[in-house]
Amino acid sequence: MHDWELVAEKAEKFIADRVSSAESKGVVFGLSGGVDSAVTAYLCRRALGPRRCLALIMPNSEFTPPSETDDGILVATRLGIPYVVLPIGQISQAATAHDATDDGRMAQHNRGDGVGGSPEAGATRRRAVGNLNARIRSALLYYEAQKRGYLVVGTDDRSEHMIGYFTKYGDGACDILPIVELYKTQVWDLARHLGVPKHIIDKEPSPHLWKDHSISAELGMNYNDIDAVLSEMAQAGVDAGDAHPMSKKLGIPADHVERVINLHRTSEHKRHVPPAADLMGLDGGRVTETKNSRPWGSFERFTLNATSTVKMITIDPGASLSLQRHGHRSEFWKVVSGEALAILDGKKIPLGEGDSLLVPAGAVHRLTGGDIGAKILEISIGDFSESDIVRLEDSWGRK
Repeated sequence: MHDWELVAEKAEKFIADRVSSAESKGVVFGLSGGVDSAVTAYLCRRALGPRRCLALIMPNSEFTPPSETDDGILVATRLGIPYVVLPIGQISQAATAHDATDDGRMAQHNRGDGVGGSPEAGATRRRAVGNLNARIRSALLYYEAQKRGYLVVGTDDRSEHMIGYFTKYGDGACDILPIVELYKTQVWDLARHLGVPKHIIDKEPSPHLWKDHSISAELGMNYNDIDAVLSEMAQAGVDAGDAHPMSKKLGIPADHVERVINLHRTSEHKRHVPPAADLMGLDGGRVTETKNSRPWGSFERFTLNATSTVKMITIDPGASLSLQRHGHRSEFWKVVSGEALAILDGKKIPLGEGDSLLVPAGAVHRLTGGDIGAKILEISIGDFSESDIVRLEDSWGRK
């Protein structure tokens, strides 16, 4: 049994802290009429108040039932959150208007064999149009966010995130993810605690990327089974070869278990930054060592690939690195020797030999050497270019 009020408070603090550290004025999110976006709206409203939130309701009348739009409006109205209804049907139609011509050319190119109009081609186009709609919504969210100085809040839960049931650069595009650690079944529990309308909690989950779209129809599974498999995977670290023993343990058909495992494996690319070409010897298993001096000390860098790096940082006694944040990089620190003082989102954390600390992307942080300085092992994952460093304060005059 979870303390759902404590979970809600942690989510609210996360939202408030990220908005503050990014020096943003508020948040914008899509409000679809589903439970995930409703829970996100409730949490954002509790964290920031109604005036610093904006909900975009973006139906496509070809796929979105009117009841979903009504439920989005219902949630925004109950919470007193400003909302805008932005129908995307015409945008989607304009973007796909060339399809009829392209299909005809494809059929002619294949000597009239009907490839352009085959069931397989129809299903592929349906999925492409569905994902296009998700990406249109993302573009509108970022347009409103940039206009207002807001952050885009993602609404993905852990179940959908772990099986890749989201559109890359669509609903997967956001600045923060407040409920991504909660399985769908846990989101339902949190929704009940927050007072989300019962009919929204009880409805069949669907992203409505095409007519009558639902996850149970698409995958032939329900969220109770999906969450049970994902939870077991998280504890046991299994792969597809473990489907049968897991099936026996959970009482879930083996083909369902294997489907969840494979969905997780094949959607891994969605949860990471794109791979980079090996043009400068950064990839391919080669290790490039570089030594660099800085006003506060020095570091040795051992670059392993284009999206991760390992450094040994030496901080002079009493010297401070800049107060900074990274948009796309998380860092792990472990003190090898000496002492340091870390600042993480305003909290002071003393670090001694053997201590470690995780700095998530977006967190405002700084390191200061102790009386005898410090050597710190740093592992960075993400974009470790200088362009990802936003210096908020620096003793050495750097920008």
